[in-house]
Amino acid sequence: MGGRKTFRVMNDRVPRHSKRFVMQLPAFVKPCAGVDGGDPHLLLTRDISDRGAYFSSMEPMVYAGQVQVEVLLRVPGCDDQDIYLCMTTRGVVVRCEVDGLAVRFIGESRLSLMTKTN
Repeated sequence: MGGRKTFRVMNDRVPRHSKRFVMQLPAFVKPCAGVDGGDPHLLLTRDISDRGAYFSSMEPMVYAGQVQVEVLLRVPGCDDQDIYLCMTTRGVVVRCEVDGLAVRFIGESRLSLMTKTN
């Protein structure tokens, strides 16, 4: 497969098209309007790519269908002043496991600057 990583889907092997980055980023994952699945959860990413992310969980997740994802990104700034961005996108839950869930991003994503409130 030319050095591409693959993963199993049912009994077929499918190539991974995106590089994964092992990063623990805080994120809110919540069902989209009109989709059953419970309350929003504050989770940490285990890894993330441009196509999706795996979110670690302390307990099994019951999400199915579409979710809204908000990931907090810290960007080093000048004068020791970090900048915080929030990436908001939609996704679809492709796998639920005992220790987390995998989400494939769909549609557009948006970055917004988080501001401090004193």
